[in-house]
Amino acid sequence: MPPQAREVIDASLRYFPDHPLEVEFRGRYCHVGHAGEPLCRLAYTGGPAKWDLAVYRYSSASYRPLELAPARDIAEKCIRTALGAYNPL
Repeated sequence: MPPQAREVIDASLRYFPDHPLEVEFRGRYCHVGHAGEPLCRLAYTGGPAKWDLAVYRYSSASYRPLELAPARDIAEKCIRTALGAYNPL
């Protein structure tokens, strides 16, 4: 993942100062955690403006898209969607 994409993620996290978010980059994926627990995975799609979103499902211990949410969006909206899936903002 290029440095520009990582910068987009870092900038997106600033929109959520009230949430303890952590980020770990692995290959083309950015794993976002909330308060030490998995929240979502953003997949780099070749450009820093659009990311594929998969939310962590505790029932299956895996990442999957949400049925009623866009599967691809800007990083900030992806993180907001994932936070809203567990805790309304």
